[in-house]
Amino acid sequence: MLELRAISAPAELPAVRGGWEELLGRAPAANLFLTFEWLTTWWRHYGGNARLCLLGVYEGGELSGLAPLMIQERRLTGIPIYRSVSFLGTGISDRLDILLTAGRERAILETIVSHLRSQQWDMVDLQEIPEDSVTVKLLPELAEPLGAQVEVMPQSVCPVIKLKETPEAQFATLGKKLRRNIGAYGRRLKREHAVVVDFVKDGPAPTDDLQAFFRLYRKCFADRPSARQLIGDQFAAFRQEIATRFATQGRLLLALLRIDGTLAAGGLAFLYRGTCYWYNTCYDPAWQRESIGTLLHWEIMRHAITVGCHEFDYLRGDEAFKAHWGAQPRRHVRIRITRETPKLRVLRAGVHLARLRGRLVPTAWMRQSQRLRRPTVGEGIPQ
Repeated sequence: MLELRAISAPAELPAVRGGWEELLGRAPAANLFLTFEWLTTWWRHYGGNARLCLLGVYEGGELSGLAPLMIQERRLTGIPIYRSVSFLGTGISDRLDILLTAGRERAILETIVSHLRSQQWDMVDLQEIPEDSVTVKLLPELAEPLGAQVEVMPQSVCPVIKLKETPEAQFATLGKKLRRNIGAYGRRLKREHAVVVDFVKDGPAPTDDLQAFFRLYRKCFADRPSARQLIGDQFAAFRQEIATRFATQGRLLLALLRIDGTLAAGGLAFLYRGTCYWYNTCYDPAWQRESIGTLLHWEIMRHAITVGCHEFDYLRGDEAFKAHWGAQPRRHVRIRITRETPKLRVLRAGVHLARLRGRLVPTAWMRQSQRLRRPTVGEGIPQ
């Protein structure tokens, strides 16, 4: 028999950590962004005024399913407009989902939906779910008892490379021009400069190296208005904490390319269960013409293979250069479930009227997911 336990107090989170980690070992949807470390760190920095709504489904005392959710009151000029249910991690997390034990997916989702049916909300808005997820296949059908409208919409593309067993084999898969450029750029730079690429991936938190990377990251994006939120203190504090936590677990891969002893480019990646998640890259604008992005790119990929990774995940963004390196698209969708509540009817009417008048101005909550989206690798470093 399945039993649902809801956690709304952050102080109760440590008690579910063990079961959460065990569930990650059984759930096909498991990925870096669904780990206890990632989502609890996100909650501390981005939870704001949201209310925690972690739904755990137990069977025989064992955690069999986990929906990491939160409830928010969406406001306009301080006035509550509607209440939404969404994933923890929404915004700066590239892949989210509900953790489900293989073979028990339908029963677990039915239990979660049954609980949501008794709660007060206007919209369930679940973002960045892989399109081949069991959640996408089952939830729209199971949500019918909620008496709601269900929409499944394309959202983003996360290109992924299936890595070969050796760097040499991987290098051979690259196009002739790219292979030639990697060699030519490296030789040209090394003729005139001392070039070193250092890797930091485990042990105690590499504070000095991380701080050097963060300073370069801010310098790289300082003149880009679209990235202003992501060079601010909130994202910096989040990234500092999550990188430090992952470093102590051997999940951090920090690549630092130094030219004549000075940091010129850096790449921040995370390692989890054989996948290298390429999260941030940056470079010193003074070296823009030296194609250091291509050199660093290959060095990170090569190193990921040597430490046992079988997948290289570019995360969100379908820039053309990713396909040149051999990446194939992995598509994500957004599931939105809306109830016909008075609040939403009034909101729709207001939005429709504003559009007719040409006066619709996006509010802060409308722009939230775009504002929190971190720059993709293609935005941060020349290729």
